[in-house]
Amino acid sequence: MSDEITFHASVYKVQTLADGGVRVYLDLPETAIMQMAQLAECQRFGVVLDVSANTLENYTELYGEAEKRAEGGGSKVDRRRIGKRRNK
Repeated sequence: MSDEITFHASVYKVQTLADGGVRVYLDLPETAIMQMAQLAECQRFGVVLDVSANTLENYTELYGEAEKRAEGGGSKVDRRRIGKRRNK
């Protein structure tokens, strides 16, 4: 496994856990299959990651959906994306 996993993502959900921990869910584009596999491998082997996040202002594929989700349409956006995948 390589040392660095790089991908673009929007924050889908952030929640606090009963034990005081924090869980963060990310929404990756459909083109990030390899990165998803690398992250799954990290999960499988219990690898601890050093994560750094930077804003990316001109990435419209995820940015547009993140903006819609912030307006309260998150579940509709997700259903629309799933529907598009099934129709292909």
